[in-house]
Amino acid sequence: MILLVLGVVGVTYNAVVLTNYGPVLSAGGLDCLLTIALAQKELQKINMYKAPRDKLVCIPNCCKVIGNLLLNASLASKDSPPGAEDFLPVLIYVTIKVIPIFHHKLICT
Repeated sequence: MILLVLGVVGVTYNAVVLTNYGPVLSAGGLDCLLTIALAQKELQKINMYKAPRDKLVCIPNCCKVIGNLLLNASLASKDSPPGAEDFLPVLIYVTIKVIPIFHHKLICT
Protein backbone atom coordinates (compact mmCIF):
# COMPACT_ATOMS: atom_id res chain seq x y z
CA MET A 1 0.00 0.00 0.00
CA ILE A 2 2.79 2.40 0.91
CA LEU A 3 4.60 1.72 -2.38
CA LEU A 4 1.36 2.39 -4.28
CA VAL A 5 0.88 5.72 -2.51
CA LEU A 6 4.52 6.68 -3.09
CA GLY A 7 4.15 5.74 -6.75
CA VAL A 8 1.04 7.91 -7.20
CA VAL A 9 2.63 10.81 -5.34
CA GLY A 10 5.83 10.42 -7.34
CA VAL A 11 4.10 10.47 -10.71
CA THR A 12 1.92 13.42 -9.73
CA TYR A 13 4.82 15.41 -8.30
CA ASN A 14 6.98 14.56 -11.28
CA ALA A 15 4.33 16.09 -13.57
CA VAL A 16 4.04 19.21 -11.39
CA VAL A 17 7.79 19.81 -11.23
CA LEU A 18 8.29 19.24 -14.94
CA THR A 19 5.40 21.61 -15.70
CA ASN A 20 6.78 24.38 -13.50
CA TYR A 21 10.52 23.85 -13.95
CA GLY A 22 10.66 22.04 -17.29
CA PRO A 23 11.58 25.15 -19.32
CA VAL A 24 14.36 26.06 -16.88
CA LEU A 25 15.72 22.52 -16.89
CA SER A 26 15.61 22.24 -20.66
CA ALA A 27 17.19 25.70 -21.06
CA GLY A 28 20.06 24.56 -18.86
CA GLY A 29 20.42 21.52 -21.03
CA LEU A 30 22.80 18.77 -20.10
CA ASP A 31 24.31 20.74 -17.22
CA CYS A 32 21.00 20.80 -15.33
CA LEU A 33 20.40 17.10 -15.88
CA LEU A 34 23.91 16.26 -14.73
CA THR A 35 23.48 18.43 -11.66
CA ILE A 36 20.21 16.72 -10.76
CA ALA A 37 21.93 13.36 -11.22
CA LEU A 38 24.73 14.55 -8.94
CA ALA A 39 22.17 15.54 -6.28
CA GLN A 40 20.60 12.10 -6.58
CA LYS A 41 24.02 10.47 -6.16
CA GLU A 42 24.56 12.47 -2.97
CA LEU A 43 21.33 11.06 -1.53
CA GLN A 44 22.23 7.56 -2.69
CA LYS A 45 25.45 7.76 -0.68
CA ILE A 46 23.33 7.44 2.48
CA ASN A 47 23.30 3.67 1.96
CA MET A 48 27.10 3.51 1.98
CA TYR A 49 27.48 4.80 5.53
CA LYS A 50 26.69 3.11 8.83
CA ALA A 51 26.92 5.98 11.31
CA PRO A 52 23.92 8.34 11.54
CA ARG A 53 26.21 11.38 11.49
CA ASP A 54 27.74 10.28 8.20
CA LYS A 55 24.30 9.63 6.75
CA LEU A 56 23.12 13.10 7.73
CA VAL A 57 26.08 14.76 6.00
CA CYS A 58 24.74 13.51 2.65
CA ILE A 59 21.57 15.60 2.96
CA PRO A 60 23.26 19.05 3.19
CA ASN A 61 25.57 18.00 0.36
CA CYS A 62 22.53 17.30 -1.81
CA CYS A 63 21.01 20.63 -0.76
CA LYS A 64 24.20 22.47 -1.75
CA VAL A 65 24.12 20.91 -5.21
CA ILE A 66 20.47 21.88 -5.70
CA GLY A 67 21.11 25.40 -4.38
CA ASN A 68 23.97 25.88 -6.83
CA LEU A 69 21.79 24.59 -9.68
CA LEU A 70 19.02 27.06 -8.88
CA LEU A 71 21.45 29.93 -8.38
CA ASN A 72 23.14 29.29 -11.73
CA ALA A 73 19.74 29.00 -13.44
CA SER A 74 18.58 32.31 -11.93
CA LEU A 75 21.80 34.06 -12.93
CA ALA A 76 21.56 32.71 -16.47
CA SER A 77 17.97 33.89 -16.86
CA LYS A 78 18.62 37.16 -14.98
CA ASP A 79 15.86 36.23 -12.55
CA SER A 80 15.62 37.01 -8.86
CA PRO A 81 17.67 34.75 -6.57
CA PRO A 82 15.95 31.47 -5.73
CA GLY A 83 14.14 31.07 -2.43
CA ALA A 84 12.52 28.27 -0.50
CA GLU A 85 9.56 28.17 -2.91
CA ASP A 86 12.03 27.30 -5.68
CA PHE A 87 14.28 25.03 -3.64
CA LEU A 88 11.79 22.74 -1.91
CA PRO A 89 10.05 21.39 -5.04
CA VAL A 90 13.38 20.45 -6.61
CA LEU A 91 14.53 18.78 -3.38
CA ILE A 92 11.31 16.75 -3.24
CA TYR A 93 11.69 15.87 -6.94
CA VAL A 94 15.23 14.60 -6.39
CA THR A 95 14.15 12.67 -3.30
CA ILE A 96 11.24 11.02 -5.12
CA LYS A 97 13.56 10.00 -7.94
CA VAL A 98 15.87 8.29 -5.41
CA ILE A 99 13.13 6.55 -3.36
CA PRO A 100 12.79 3.44 -5.61
CA ILE A 101 16.49 2.72 -5.16
CA PHE A 102 16.08 2.82 -1.37
CA HIS A 103 13.10 0.45 -1.51
CA HIS A 104 14.97 -1.96 -3.78
CA LYS A 105 17.90 -2.09 -1.38
CA LEU A 106 15.60 -2.60 1.62
CA ILE A 107 13.74 -5.45 -0.07
CA CYS A 108 16.92 -7.19 -1.25
CA THR A 109 18.65 -7.09 2.14
